[in-house]
Amino acid sequence: MQSTWASGASELLRHADSHINLNTAFDKRIAFISIDNCVENIIRTCLSLPPKKSGFKVKKQELDEAGNSFPKLLSLLFQYTSEKLVGIDEADIEHYHRIRNTLYHNGTGLSVDDEYLIAYRDIAGILLNNLFDVSVAPSTSESDSLGKLIINWNTIERNIKEKLEDAGVSGTYKWEEAFALGLLEPSDIQLLTELRMARNRLVHSKEIDKEDIRYWLDVSEKFIPKIKSAQTPSASDPSIDLKVSQSVATAPADVSISYKKLNITQEIHNYSLSVSVKLLQTPDQNFFRISFLWPAHIPITKINGFEEGEEQNINGQLYREYALFVNKRLWPGQAMKIVGGKAAAVLEYEFNNEIYMARHQKAFDLYYTLFLQSWQPVQGVVSFGSLNNY
Repeated sequence: MQSTWASGASELLRHADSHINLNTAFDKRIAFISIDNCVENIIRTCLSLPPKKSGFKVKKQELDEAGNSFPKLLSLLFQYTSEKLVGIDEADIEHYHRIRNTLYHNGTGLSVDDEYLIAYRDIAGILLNNLFDVSVAPSTSESDSLGKLIINWNTIERNIKEKLEDAGVSGTYKWEEAFALGLLEPSDIQLLTELRMARNRLVHSKEIDKEDIRYWLDVSEKFIPKIKSAQTPSASDPSIDLKVSQSVATAPADVSISYKKLNITQEIHNYSLSVSVKLLQTPDQNFFRISFLWPAHIPITKINGFEEGEEQNINGQLYREYALFVNKRLWPGQAMKIVGGKAAAVLEYEFNNEIYMARHQKAFDLYYTLFLQSWQPVQGVVSFGSLNNY
């Protein structure tokens, strides 16, 4: 795409930069609003580009239904350009847009934290670069900012994706594919999982913890050279397809997910999630982590032991991530119950008539990823049709 398509957004970002360092509440407020205007301009421009320029065509009906709704337009952007937005989360942009609305409608006397301001500014720069190939220098903020952490995470995910594509693995990458090709080690997967969750927690936090930011910045800075220097096997290497297929076929563990009835009335059914993990391969594991993507419209009535992570949009539906770290030894052949029953972790949810009808109009599922100490991740999906009897 030519940079002329992004001239309006670039001008708005330069306007924001002119206010960022003036260090008054008013200037910070104006800068943040201008950044948000830049992001909205990027979204609208990208969705309205001729298909020969964008590589995709958005249906007029979809644009009409989205109207002036920022969340709906944002959802369309991620639906059509997700391959170009690796390392950027839809929920981050919507979160900062809500901050912008507060500043715009209740702006008098309000300011915005420098960390959020710089973070949103750097997200806008990444969008310009990824969608319009317009290079934007990172903000001139201090090197230990939240914005820098966002840029580092984008760099890590983009490098992994590019190396997988060089090896002939296209589409949205999966951890087990990177593991099978030798790009990642088990310890890397654990580190990246924790880094991603920390990054998302800090982006959405209500209070800025500078020490926490500096710690995870240091982690990301040390990992970037490692992934950049990782050797990618040749795409012509016949062993690549074998390695990837073997990594999926010989699953090191089995995840069993079911439910237990708690309280059933005519209007509402309450259930408790039940999850067990069985190790199928040697060696034994000292610890493991499991991450769930939970449909946001299914109410969770009780949850213990989980760490809440990012939000994701899957096929137009919003999902929330909940992760559980199990610091117990798991032996080959052993099945361990980790959620429900006498397990420490609890996740209870409810079904009602509205949810039941929604499920029959459009199916929704529970996605999971099991991260082991010595093996590639195990991914799977369970239909909610099998997790209720409404």
